[in-house]
Amino acid sequence: MAAPCSPVVARPNAWLVAWLSALLVALLVALLGAVGARDSVAEGAGLTGLLAPELTFPTGLNGITRGQTLSSFRGKVVWLKFWLRDCPRCRKTLPLAQELHELYGKSGLVVLTVVHQYTPDQMRPFLEKEGYTFPVACDPTGALAQSYQVNHRPTDYVIGVDGRIAVSNGGPEDVLHDELARFRVAELGRVPAGLEAVREEVRAGRYGPALKQAAAAAAATEASAEVRDFGARLDSLAARKLDVDVERGNVLLRRNRPDEARALLEALAAGHAGTALAAKAEAALLALGAVAGG
Repeated sequence: MAAPCSPVVARPNAWLVAWLSALLVALLVALLGAVGARDSVAEGAGLTGLLAPELTFPTGLNGITRGQTLSSFRGKVVWLKFWLRDCPRCRKTLPLAQELHELYGKSGLVVLTVVHQYTPDQMRPFLEKEGYTFPVACDPTGALAQSYQVNHRPTDYVIGVDGRIAVSNGGPEDVLHDELARFRVAELGRVPAGLEAVREEVRAGRYGPALKQAAAAAAATEASAEVRDFGARLDSLAARKLDVDVERGNVLLRRNRPDEARALLEALAAGHAGTALAAKAEAALLALGAVAGG
């Protein structure tokens, strides 16, 4: 009787095993890389369109006081930045924060930063060394960041004049300028019927043309008391805005950007020609020429 056949055991091809092993390793590396890349991206709660969660600051620097709240800035545009002092990625974003603070801090923007872990005494030497003057709220326990579910830093939010989040997890400058335009309209307040074009000039930041239109309307014999009062209110607002814009030109000059400074002040002089502020705008342009040369 023939001996029963032994079962045949299939042996895997050595080349196939090696290929599959290499593939699994490659997939694992790719997966870990994707996770690492994802974890390195700034991330917080997606709150766009919602009312910004309230924050109460335990302490701070550069104008932030103990017990102050985020809602105390309602009516202005807030660029809210969560960061770490010793994070290289965070540090790369701070020069822009300082620049925006200097250029627009008197034009309706609050660059409000929240730094994790450190106290004011620990932060003060760093801020002074780097020359950073933007407001800093200290978040030693991370409770403030937790309100926005911040997992990675830096993470930024842009908050509009109505206190609602315009952008979550980022701060594109075009959105920032859109929000500042809304601030100017809100600051202008009620506009009499028939002067809607004045509102649009103010929205664009062109106070000189706005002044001319409002002045012409107020000078009309049939002008109402509302129109005359509006003209007087705009006169005061435009004078303040001219001072702020001239200071912005000085900031650009200090930042070694004379061409931008000149373009700004030339636009101011041209825009305010024929208004009560013409001489002041022209003087600012002449002063720039004396300082910058030419």
